Amino acid sequence: MAVHETQVDAVSRVYAQSLFELADARGGQAAIEEINDELESIVELARSDRAFGEFMSSRIIGVVERARRFGRSSPAASPTSRSTSC
Repeated sequence: MAVHETQVDAVSRVYAQSLFELADARGGQAAIEEINDELESIVELARSDRAFGEFMSSRIIGVVERARRFGRSSPAASPTSRSTSC
């Protein structure tokens, strides 16, 4: 199990770095803080709502299905790809 956790941590770091770089490129510190707030909200929801936590951690539900359930047309439609000028 420890080997698996190490692999998960390594993949998580790659995704985190990529998300940070995208947010920085698209809006600097303000975009980074906005994404951080969104991620903290998702983590808090996953901790407080068992069903949502299971949905987010499920290996049965694929990325495309999760994106569809979140109302996004594709997994590439991330928070950083939205226009922030409302």
